[in-house]
Amino acid sequence: MIKRRSKLIIITIIFVALISAIINSMPDKSTDMSKLIEKTLSKQYKDKTKIGIFDTYEVLDYKIAGFIEVGSDKCGFSVLKQDINSRFELISVNRFDRLMKRALDTYIQYIDLKDEKYELGFERYLVILSMNPELSRIKMTVDDGKPIYKEIKSTPSLTVLKYPIEATNAEYLFYDKAGKLLR
Repeated sequence: MIKRRSKLIIITIIFVALISAIINSMPDKSTDMSKLIEKTLSKQYKDKTKIGIFDTYEVLDYKIAGFIEVGSDKCGFSVLKQDINSRFELISVNRFDRLMKRALDTYIQYIDLKDEKYELGFERYLVILSMNPELSRIKMTVDDGKPIYKEIKSTPSLTVLKYPIEATNAEYLFYDKAGKLLR
């Protein structure tokens, strides 16, 4: 009787441990982008982080969300993948301190996204975040081609530009409201 009870307890413990391991290894999904990003940032930086999403951009099956850390002047962006049930899986979080600075309060990061729908491989994008209220226009020229202009209407701003993977050279310039180059 005692051996049987011990076996039952051991089987129950093993079962609970397996279920816990399966749940912990599953991708973290949520219908709330903000909560998913906050949770990940809090884990990475060991402090409670409140964020506010200021803009989103959809490309392929992904959503790029620009966010600010509430109570500071820091911004960042995350890449999320949305499934058919409108649940998000967090792919990456790019916080302010990991971005490349390119002008006053303007930051960039290149990202590669896999086009699973058409199986075309990866596509490259340039993500530009700015906390600079003077930023009005972005000009990008790839391999001496025709320039692409993007108007910036708000601060903070999130701009996403497609960047050809085969490109060898790109120039991007930032302009203020008077048309002067920002440094």
